Amino acid sequence: MESTDAASTAANQQSTWPAVSLSFPQARVKKIMKADKDLGTEVFLEFLTGQAAKLTATEKRKTVTYKDIASTVSSDPRLHFLTEIIPKPVPLAEAIEAQRRHHAEMGQIAGLTMEGAEIDESVEMDGSPELDVEYPPQGTTFE
Repeated sequence: MESTDAASTAANQQSTWPAVSLSFPQARVKKIMKADKDLGTEVFLEFLTGQAAKLTATEKRKTVTYKDIASTVSSDPRLHFLTEIIPKPVPLAEAIEAQRRHHAEMGQIAGLTMEGAEIDESVEMDGSPELDVEYPPQGTTFE
């Protein structure tokens, strides 16, 4: 019961404290992070999910989704290094079209063309698009 009282007291104090910008000595923080990598990971994930939770709260939702984390990564300059790892979600139609363009470019690089290729568009159980491209046998000509 004491931990609940302590938590509510801490929450009340936090809401009444003025907003203050804190600055920590970087060398000391780096030394602590190197000493305990699990702690560094935990602190980083706490920061990332905390920022995403703030975004979720502004949209009056209770569940943090991938979209929230991706939006946080793209909007917070401190997290831009994660942009390639956590990209913004792309609608399925755009992803299929991008993959078609990519296959066409790769075919042109290899001296092939997409003309006459059969594209099988299907969606796997996990929702990711699967594109199978079957090229016609070599020696086939197209008009």
